[in-house]
Amino acid sequence: MIKPRLIKKNPNTPDFISDITRAYQILSKKESLYFITLTGIPTSHVSDLNFQLTNKLFNNIHKDYRNSNEYLNYLFIIEYGGIISKEQEYDNFIRNMGIHVHCLVNTSLSFPQLEFYIKNSFKRVPNCDFKNISNSSKDELLNYLLKQNKTGLMTSDSYNYKINLNKLKFS
Repeated sequence: MIKPRLIKKNPNTPDFISDITRAYQILSKKESLYFITLTGIPTSHVSDLNFQLTNKLFNNIHKDYRNSNEYLNYLFIIEYGGIISKEQEYDNFIRNMGIHVHCLVNTSLSFPQLEFYIKNSFKRVPNCDFKNISNSSKDELLNYLLKQNKTGLMTSDSYNYKINLNKLKFS
């Protein structure tokens, strides 16, 4: 039996920009790559959303497909809504922080399979913008994902990833 070789986030990593960049560079070169944005998840804390995504969404998928030929590798970045990330303060927006998540997912699962897990992993079904970016240029995507860092709002709770090197499918 081949031992799984996982690349997982180290919670003690002080340089999360290089950590995110490393995961992005591995995933961005793979086939079956999707960019998923989830909004409308009721939470006011980044750490709570990180827990929901890691433990209720992605770990459930990993658990269900662990002994199959299916694969799922992901990187997600949680960010505050546009007004916050543009350093503007409006009282009505502060009450609803506009926290949302961008996920870069390399998988053999179909969109309906992913959508099933997304719909069943949260107390309220989030809005889901799903794009197949397998054949798209990804030159600016890393900068887009790291834009929240410019405001100083990015923390180690703002992201997570898990990449199983034994189940990566190469282009």
